[in-house]
Amino acid sequence: MATIRDVAQRAGVAVSTVSRFLNKNINLPEKTEQKIIRAIDELNFSPNKVARSLVSKKSEILVVVVPDISSPFFSHVVKDIEKSAHKDGFNVILCDTDNNLDKEREQINSLRNSFIAGYILVGAIDDVNDPCGDILKNMQEKGEPVVLIDRHNSDNTFPQVIHDKYLATLMATEHLIRLGHRQIGFITGDLRVYSALNALKGFKAAMANISKNESDMIVVEGGFDLDKGIRSTEMLLQKHPQVTGLVVFSELALIGAYNKLMEMGISIPQDISLIGIGETDLAKIVQPPLTTVGFDFAKTGELAYRQLKNLIVGKSMDERNITLKPEIFIRSSTRFLD
Repeated sequence: MATIRDVAQRAGVAVSTVSRFLNKNINLPEKTEQKIIRAIDELNFSPNKVARSLVSKKSEILVVVVPDISSPFFSHVVKDIEKSAHKDGFNVILCDTDNNLDKEREQINSLRNSFIAGYILVGAIDDVNDPCGDILKNMQEKGEPVVLIDRHNSDNTFPQVIHDKYLATLMATEHLIRLGHRQIGFITGDLRVYSALNALKGFKAAMANISKNESDMIVVEGGFDLDKGIRSTEMLLQKHPQVTGLVVFSELALIGAYNKLMEMGISIPQDISLIGIGETDLAKIVQPPLTTVGFDFAKTGELAYRQLKNLIVGKSMDERNITLKPEIFIRSSTRFLD
């Protein structure tokens, strides 16, 4: 297999020159550029797609950035983006930021020096304060194709796909209210995240129909992982043992809440009715199966990819901002209150 050293030797230039050329970090005379491109093509270097990208100035690589790939939501979305992209000959680079803002900035900035066709940024930690806004603004100014999924986009700079978490949490809470529950607790997501803030507003809107005093509403800030669900459930029940219904914002936190209730000997739904935001296979297979309000994740990935593809090829969009509506899946974890 040819190496970058082979390319440099064939083109008659330094290895560093080839490296910087591939990373778009150097301006070369056109004659030198053509020598490098021809050497890449002749040697079938890494593989031939690189040469084709350099010649056509088009890339076959997309970047998808997620906060945590272990989340069922993010993994489903990434899988369906990759499936749609593969049909059109695109390869996908996945960046998992581990909910680390510095890592997110570093990943985006480092990849911008490569031949990237476009970016899909899924969610973010602290997108309320928009810590990566300067990077996104620069990407927009340079015409780099970017699509957002569930990420704060106050000035609608970028096309986006949004899950209506306000409506989802409203529906979940109203379901418990219809079942006769009044002492309803809510474990939120990380409230630095825009979608989690919207979900909290949905809970409060539903509870306002039965409780005029917002300070009486039972809310504990949680997060998006299993451990946060466990700890937040324990905290909520220590402070509010009267709770008969519990709404949990994220998929993994829901399973954490379920595990904690089981560990504490609390029967679902006899003692507490449990409902989560986000539909996953895990919710279907535990006993009892969990009631959820969820979204079509496959549709999310497909729509986001389609928006990005339209940006890349310069095609107009019917909708720049797509809001997906939730659906309730009633199972055995909620019941009428006697």
